[in-house]
Amino acid sequence: MKPDGIQFGRLPLARSLETRNTSFPPLGIRDPLQAWRHLPFSTLELMSVTVVPKPTAGKWLQIVESEEGIWVPGGTFSGPLLNGAVVHTTVKGSYDPSGPCIDILAKVKMRTDDGVIVQKTNRGRWLGTNNAVERIVRGAEVAASEYYLIGILEYSVSAPSYAWLEQGQYLTRGVAEGDLLHVADFRVVPGGLNQPAD
Repeated sequence: MKPDGIQFGRLPLARSLETRNTSFPPLGIRDPLQAWRHLPFSTLELMSVTVVPKPTAGKWLQIVESEEGIWVPGGTFSGPLLNGAVVHTTVKGSYDPSGPCIDILAKVKMRTDDGVIVQKTNRGRWLGTNNAVERIVRGAEVAASEYYLIGILEYSVSAPSYAWLEQGQYLTRGVAEGDLLHVADFRVVPGGLNQPAD
């Protein structure tokens, strides 16, 4: 399963990005055929796909039960707009049984191929099928095909050559594959030709 080819669910993007606070965005998956109703006349441009180790059952418990969350070293990112190595990622989260889902706050330190440090913040939500999320928080091993990530990104960078990252609106979609997570990051481009069907 490739993360850059998966539909997002209905997502009230504009409101979530305007607030830019530490609360988790209200994300959902129940409207796949009418995706992006809140983003008419916009398209998604793939920026890069990040590949990092997939959390084990024990790491998932640390993410949802500890204040510190987890620290993950390494990884890579590559794509049409961004390429380089992940220095490290910190992830903490909370389990929401009403979803059911796992809300996460991931902070990623990235080094581009030309040596620029980029800080990426992902406020997202892990969702699943067949009670996958409930099984994850109970410490069970869950098939990679049963859960996935959607989220909203913000970037921080000091180099002028990457200042454009701080101006855009960004979404992310992640899936597990084997022992790895593949997380695709997209830039929302206004004025695109693809309009959601009624």
